[in-house]
Amino acid sequence: MKTILAISDYYTPAVRGGGAPHALMNMIAWLADDYQFKVITNDFDLGSTDKMPSISNGVWSRMGRAQVRYLSSEEQLTSVIHQTDYGMIYLNGLFGVLSIKTIVARKMKRIPAMPLMIAPHGELYEGALNQKAWKKKIFLGLMKSFGMYKNVLWHASTAEEANQIMRHLGASSQNIRIAPILPAPIEHLPHPTQKQAGDLKIIFLSRITPKKNLDGALRLLMNITHEVKFDIYGTQEDSDYWALCESLMAQLPPNIHVRYRGEISAEQIELFSRYHLFLFPTHGENFGYVIQEALLGGCLPLISTNTPWRGLAEKRAGWDVTNEAEFIHIIEQAMQMDSATFSEWSKNAQAHGMSVVNDRKRVAQNRDLFR
Repeated sequence: MKTILAISDYYTPAVRGGGAPHALMNMIAWLADDYQFKVITNDFDLGSTDKMPSISNGVWSRMGRAQVRYLSSEEQLTSVIHQTDYGMIYLNGLFGVLSIKTIVARKMKRIPAMPLMIAPHGELYEGALNQKAWKKKIFLGLMKSFGMYKNVLWHASTAEEANQIMRHLGASSQNIRIAPILPAPIEHLPHPTQKQAGDLKIIFLSRITPKKNLDGALRLLMNITHEVKFDIYGTQEDSDYWALCESLMAQLPPNIHVRYRGEISAEQIELFSRYHLFLFPTHGENFGYVIQEALLGGCLPLISTNTPWRGLAEKRAGWDVTNEAEFIHIIEQAMQMDSATFSEWSKNAQAHGMSVVNDRKRVAQNRDLFR
């Protein structure tokens, strides 16, 4: 059985690393019967330097369906790679520190010249590149000029991401393999909350960063005249950005009852089931696990078009819209939904979410990545 050595800055039990660790965990859950997976990752979570509890350094530990090596500050990544048997390296992210170290080590011939695949996980989308844009532009320019991406394979989750890889990195289409991000296996679905006309409970759940556009969500709600409950969940990663969001929260009219509810790390589908609307005007997602989790919870996503989740309104399962006026109109429309209408849309949302879980073609495409 072929061994895939996956390298990721964060991995379970880390909970703050965003969608990329979830994408890797789900891939392993679906493909562990076909490939052996070993994961090298840091021993701390995003935003911390403290070792996570209940993990061991210096040894390979069984975590789910993979063997995981949690690097301590004293361990050298290249040494661990040298000591590991594998058939391919899979880098779970383009700008991650461990990804960059691996790419440089490979170029400098400090690790074996085995096949290497990089999954950018949406980091090349315009909305993502615009965050710290000049630093990323300089970095990518230097990496390309030194040939760091020569003879590298790429995992694009969509045809659009494949085009971005070619445009920004100069990669050949022959070196790009397309396979959609895999969802988590689902055992059961919760019962969505009830709704009456004039009642609207809205949730925002994501990392609190400029890319996720919480400030945009708050600005939208300034235009709503009805009573709305708006709860915010997520990790504060940027103190300046959170200060901006707090200032916008203070400017909301009294009919918008906003609360910051802190971090949430588990049972997110169940949490979504307690709300009617997921307001998420993100600047870019290459999959968007929270969108699928909202669907599975029967919470209707109201999202930007900067994600692969398109045509939601045609399925009567949510909305993907392009401008502020549409967002505001749909919030008002959702406010007026009665019990029967919301129940119908909520069931459609759960069915759409499950259709992705049960799509075996997605699994086959991911299986083919490593052949």
